[in-house]
Amino acid sequence: MHDFLPPPPAGYLTSSSYVLTPRTKRAFHTVLDAANILDLAGNGRSTVTFAPSGDGFSLALEHPLKTGRITESLHCHVDQSNVRGGAFRRELFDHTDTRVRLEEADHKSNTLGLPPNLYPEVALPFMLGWLPYDKKARSFHAWINDRFVARVYVEQGKTSTLRVPAGQLEVLDVEMYPDLNDWVNVGATVAKLMRPLVPKYRMSYETKAPFRLVRFEGPYGPPGAPEVVLELAT
Repeated sequence: MHDFLPPPPAGYLTSSSYVLTPRTKRAFHTVLDAANILDLAGNGRSTVTFAPSGDGFSLALEHPLKTGRITESLHCHVDQSNVRGGAFRRELFDHTDTRVRLEEADHKSNTLGLPPNLYPEVALPFMLGWLPYDKKARSFHAWINDRFVARVYVEQGKTSTLRVPAGQLEVLDVEMYPDLNDWVNVGATVAKLMRPLVPKYRMSYETKAPFRLVRFEGPYGPPGAPEVVLELAT
């Protein structure tokens, strides 16, 4: 039995902007350091746009870099009250707006036999706020590329009041973390004991529809990716 994201709530057709900054204290010292990639002053604004598309909806992301920008888009299908990932596209542009990277994948095709509850890891944080608030732990599969698919667990926490550039908002805290057994076969007991050491993604969501992401902190991508903070601006 697989967990799937539920269909988007009323009012989800939004376009929001986020202040994008490097994480103050990195959890891991990897090659890609957000402090070298992003504007340290936080002048850059990421945009997140949901729009209707065919039998589902699309999610478009754009993130500014010091010397370029990243754009990402995902089409999702709504099938029997479940959201399923479809066509995904990522492009990297340099300071002259020349495209220097291109990644494409269509998750609707299951040629490789990947799990059905598969979503690009960069898209998940913007849609997890749609989960029913029932404190039930869920798991999904995060797609980084076809050779790197990881099971991630999602747990809901407490509600609180959070101040971000958009103002003071009531939020629900959510934590996502990968299954250590995807990298090292340590078994369920050891994985549970080592959970404090596993990279975590911390999100806060509006407690009212459309349940937008209010704050994100963690790697933008798989463990080892640049560690960032996104805070809702508008």
